[in-house]
Amino acid sequence: MSAWDDYLAAARELARLRATDTTTGANRETWVGARRAELADIGTNLTRQRTSLENVASVARLPLRLEAPAPAHLAGADVAEVLRGAHDDTLAADALVRETDYLAHRPPLLPRWRADERNAVVYGLWAALGLLVQVGVMVNAAAREDTLSGRGWVAFICFLVPFVAFGLGWLTIGVVGRPRLGDDKLARNPRLGLIVCLSTWLVVCVTGTQVLF
Repeated sequence: MSAWDDYLAAARELARLRATDTTTGANRETWVGARRAELADIGTNLTRQRTSLENVASVARLPLRLEAPAPAHLAGADVAEVLRGAHDDTLAADALVRETDYLAHRPPLLPRWRADERNAVVYGLWAALGLLVQVGVMVNAAAREDTLSGRGWVAFICFLVPFVAFGLGWLTIGVVGRPRLGDDKLARNPRLGLIVCLSTWLVVCVTGTQVLF
């Protein structure tokens, strides 16, 4: 092989190396650009989530404490894999932010329940407490062998207690049934409350017949 042939072979090899280096550089720039775009998208999501949480905390008049995570050691880590993990974390954080906003617009007591279900529980608790009071009054009156007039007062008290229980349930719903955020009309279900609270009369009538008479 002549010197000229050697020169042509070296020139072709040099051209191939330059083309390979150019292609590799272009691929590297494309890869770096894609990773930068992913990082910018993650930053945008984090900023949006922080703003949403700050708005909820401001309207609810609650302190907002955001804790910075401990710095991770990324030496030798796969950058693309790390960014994919960070993207998945932002999606999970999005779900938590939506959950926070949803619960902030719901009552503090049993927030995932419907209003009628929650109110039935409140009225039911006060009705049960009222029933204990009614039974206690009747048992106490029977033990003291009260006169007919005294039993009349017992009957009056037993008649009045369910209305007191209903009123206390009404007031309780006004406290635990009102969400921190939102201007939705508070549902109290008064008919449901009266049915639940006044139903204790049936138990009182049966028990009173056996205890007092």
